[in-house]
Amino acid sequence: MMPEIMKPKVSMEWDDRATLLGGRFVKVYRCADCNRKLHLGQALCSCGMPQIWEGIEAWDRIHKARKGKRK
Repeated sequence: MMPEIMKPKVSMEWDDRATLLGGRFVKVYRCADCNRKLHLGQALCSCGMPQIWEGIEAWDRIHKARKGKRK
């Protein structure tokens, strides 16, 4: 049986290592099944759960720019 395809959870988390000034909030993408961090566009989580990225703002912006370059 094929596992259900899920959208990743998006949250803003504090990252101390982000800047020299003490940190900032960054977007973090997590698997909805096991809660592991994902990279933007990662198709499969290490737990085996497929991820679908359509509808995630950053993903849609990247693909809109790619489609514009093809014309």
